[in-house]
Amino acid sequence: MQNPRTPQHYSAVRNAVLVALTGSLVSTVALAAEDDKAAERIIVTGSHIKRVDIEGTSPILTISRDDIEKGGYTTVSDLVRNLTINAGTLPETFTNSFANGTSQFNLRGLGVGATLTLINGRRVAPHGQAQNIVSTFVDINSIPMSAIERIDILKDGASAIYGADAVAGVVNIILRKEYEGAEVNIGHKNTVETDAADNTFSFVSGTVSDKGAWTVVGSYQKISAQTLSDRDFSASADSSFTPQGANLTSTFAAPGTYRNLVTGAWISDAQCGLGASEGPTGGFCRYNFNEHINLSPETERAGLFVTGHREISDNITAFAEFMYNRKHDMNVSAPAPATFTAGGIWQRELTPAQLAVLNFSNIPFIAADHPNNPYGVDLQVRYRPIDAGDRRQEITTNATRAVVGLEFLIGDWDSQLSWNFTRSEVLVANRNSILQDRFQAALLGRGGPNGNLYYNPFGGAAHNGSNSQELIDWMSFIYDQFNDSFERGLTWSASNGTLFELPGGPVGVAIGVEYREQSYAAEADKQRNDGNLLGTGSSANTYGQRDQTSTYIEFSLPIVEGLEVQIAGRHEDYSDFGTKTLPKIGAKWNIGDDWLVRASWGESFRAPSLPELFNGATSSFPTLVDPIRCPVTGLASDCAAQIRVENGGNVSLMPEVSESTNFGVIWSPDAVDGLSMGIDVFQYDYEDIITQPSLNFILNNVPSLVFRAPATPADTALGIPGTIEYILNSYINGDSQTVKGADFNLRYRWETGAGTFTLTNDLTYLDQFDLELVTAPGQPIEGAGNNQIQSLPQYRNNLGLNWVNGDHQVYVVWHYISDYDDDAAENAATPGPFVVDEWNTFDLQYAYSLPNIGAQIRVGCQNCTDEDPPFTNQKSTTFNANYDFTVHDARGAMVYLNYQQSF
Repeated sequence: MQNPRTPQHYSAVRNAVLVALTGSLVSTVALAAEDDKAAERIIVTGSHIKRVDIEGTSPILTISRDDIEKGGYTTVSDLVRNLTINAGTLPETFTNSFANGTSQFNLRGLGVGATLTLINGRRVAPHGQAQNIVSTFVDINSIPMSAIERIDILKDGASAIYGADAVAGVVNIILRKEYEGAEVNIGHKNTVETDAADNTFSFVSGTVSDKGAWTVVGSYQKISAQTLSDRDFSASADSSFTPQGANLTSTFAAPGTYRNLVTGAWISDAQCGLGASEGPTGGFCRYNFNEHINLSPETERAGLFVTGHREISDNITAFAEFMYNRKHDMNVSAPAPATFTAGGIWQRELTPAQLAVLNFSNIPFIAADHPNNPYGVDLQVRYRPIDAGDRRQEITTNATRAVVGLEFLIGDWDSQLSWNFTRSEVLVANRNSILQDRFQAALLGRGGPNGNLYYNPFGGAAHNGSNSQELIDWMSFIYDQFNDSFERGLTWSASNGTLFELPGGPVGVAIGVEYREQSYAAEADKQRNDGNLLGTGSSANTYGQRDQTSTYIEFSLPIVEGLEVQIAGRHEDYSDFGTKTLPKIGAKWNIGDDWLVRASWGESFRAPSLPELFNGATSSFPTLVDPIRCPVTGLASDCAAQIRVENGGNVSLMPEVSESTNFGVIWSPDAVDGLSMGIDVFQYDYEDIITQPSLNFILNNVPSLVFRAPATPADTALGIPGTIEYILNSYINGDSQTVKGADFNLRYRWETGAGTFTLTNDLTYLDQFDLELVTAPGQPIEGAGNNQIQSLPQYRNNLGLNWVNGDHQVYVVWHYISDYDDDAAENAATPGPFVVDEWNTFDLQYAYSLPNIGAQIRVGCQNCTDEDPPFTNQKSTTFNANYDFTVHDARGAMVYLNYQQSF
């Protein structure tokens, strides 16, 4: 149901659209044609052919180093959150993550795996930890900001050019090179309402000669942690005092709530409300875990980047790149709730008689004879052992990248041979976990080194030190998880920009061959894999590898003057799922001096990730109904049986496939110097999306994942298959998406006696984002403008104004995010519909250059007016922190000072 919009909403949207329709930004790449180097042939993102005209058939957004510095960004993650074309990114401030401290591009919201991220046009190994267990991505925070020259974003499907994963587009991060001299940069940023300092230091040094060049970049950054309790709006998970709010605090508290196993009644502890616990609500003691959770983790990074090239002869140049980044994140979360794994190791601590009286298979048992049990009957308890301390994750990531190669010129052919190696290693040290079996043993009086200590969960025992440290240490467990993602490859490419002539000019061609090897490994301690930790399910080690060979060809065909056609094709051969051949065609038409019209169509694909293919198997035993045998036999073994379910990867997965189309018009009138404006309309039809359906859907629709015993003669007589031995609960291809929208952009630069002004505006409008689930064919979910699929505001706009006068520069930008329906709101105190309000923030920077000493000072603020993020209580947000971390930033106003010294 669509919610009514306010007049203010329509006014803000109308103003944003009018500004954007007034003009459009031709990407910075296109504007660079004004530079004196325009005659040089270069390779532009979106093509393998060297060319002079750097405006291609597909839209490209370029973020220059000057844009990064004007924005005051210290991480790529901060930059990404403000891009209008990005949606659904999990930022480094999201601490309820399978890959804490990371961030990624997610163009058009099609998924982190559907955006191909490159460094200097080459692939990078995914981060060692997959998001949500199986979604692999490149951690953009592993790239030092000080090493980045610019970021090119190709806003179009491009698998025919770059291969797998270029579904929504391609992000090409170009690193600095051929730097001459030296530069030191020192920065300090801090939040206004809290003390979450972000300190940075970097240096750049390089030499350039007739024969070659070397550049070295070093960086260091330390960011202090913020907690949810630092901000008023996120300090409590109980927002029931607002109409749209709800009490989402946990019913696993200390003291807890007890289940009387004789009467079946719940009893809340008489001392509810101690510490972070709250008085009973709905009959249960509650716990506000937000008091113990990071809003953003403590982070420390150090990086080194070295690049260089050297002429060996007139026609041969050797080049090399090396990058290393070490990152350490400390993430804090609340003590674990005392939830058990159904059927887990903990049950060995109970007698058959005790097991027989349990009402629940996932919470602890307390015997009637526990010395502190005031009720005198057997109990089960919803509880949280807070005296074990907050859980802590110390995450160390080592990211390494090396490239060596040769460039050589043979006639009119530019050729390159290169070897590429990248690796991401992640070690997670988990502190203050509690073993399920030992916690249960301690509740039965068999705890401690000598097996004779009781754990007391009643009253204020967890708060006043009644449970000895010796017992806490005996229950506690420290374990490591190790993840390793590795990729290496060999690439040969060649291009010729003057193959032969057509009426419009010379034909360009590029050809190439690539070979890549990938591997992925995820390992954890046996106690973690067995599901023997409080508040944690079971898992399994994962190992996967594959190799892939691809060939490609691309033509640039100037049919007539002003009209160019791009045709590209690529063939991919994977060792796991087979082959894929992708075409792409695009065209651009310069109409006079003022107009450019372009269009493109192409097919793209995303290869199944190695975790999706090879994720380690874990077993569970849910009670299920056999939809084929039960109606016939009526037997309990067919109608209410505990069936073994193997949860894991699926080596039979096929790639996800997509068709993308783009149509754009750009107007750059000669009559108005410095003005450029335009529109790009896009559409993606994305199919065979990998998903994990429910067990009931598998039983009814995917017989290939249901493994049965051979049919007995009696089964054959009844016309039914054999009994189910086990089910593979895995991933299948099946979901589909349709995404439509438009980008409106503006750039206008004018000179005055008071200096040079530049006005820019970027607006993205999302018209359609429909998801059709394989489990519900013909019933698409409409996702644009709501949060049913993910949070997808329909309008995002950035309006900026830059002023330069001599040594002075001022930059201000208004970030606008429209409201959207809060369809995912949970347990609200009053009936909906609800809306997550629009959000307006402003950034400001003043820069002063001191050319006589080679220095520059920048001072500025982000979210200068300290706007809190709009309220939402959807449970998928950061531990019910009352805001949407995929759309908004909870850190509040930040101020910064930066000093740069060149030598």
